[in-house]
Amino acid sequence: MPARMLTLLTLREVSDYLNVNPSTVRRLVKSGQLRAIRVGRDMRFEVRVVDQWVAAGGSISKDPPLKGN
Repeated sequence: MPARMLTLLTLREVSDYLNVNPSTVRRLVKSGQLRAIRVGRDMRFEVRVVDQWVAAGGSISKDPPLKGN
């Protein structure tokens, strides 16, 4: 049975797809809202994961998440 191939997007492709600045995508990754795969210094994103994030109502919050006491 052949291995399943992943369809990966670059940071720029994801930012174009989401119509946001690349720094916004980096911030989403850093905050844990969007999962990325590191390839050296670059990031790659599974199309399936980005689509799931959007379908789940993936919103870009301007405020940092609140931390518990």
